[in-house]
Amino acid sequence: MRFGRLNGSPATPTIHPLPPPRACDELGDITEPFSPLVGELLALYCHTRPITELSRSERCPEEYQLLARQVIQRLLDGWTAQSRGAGTLDDLLPHRPARPLDDGERQPPRTG
Repeated sequence: MRFGRLNGSPATPTIHPLPPPRACDELGDITEPFSPLVGELLALYCHTRPITELSRSERCPEEYQLLARQVIQRLLDGWTAQSRGAGTLDDLLPHRPARPLDDGERQPPRTG
């Protein structure tokens, strides 16, 4: 028995050119886009984008905290290896503006 197309001619695969993989636009330039390490980080980033919205509609704080700690620990372990032991968790945190002072905290002295 012969397997193939009904008209008897062998099936020819259609080749569709794929665009090169891109990082999410907000990440800017990635210097090693085809590195397995960077690929894994991009996958993690893209896969976690809906977490904020899901966290608004679901309540599972214990599970969230447990899993978030595990993810953060793996990222820190990787950063420690990348930085040859010199990296810290603070290196991975985004720079945020200083938080507003609570009513009970002293205001810093004004200069100028």
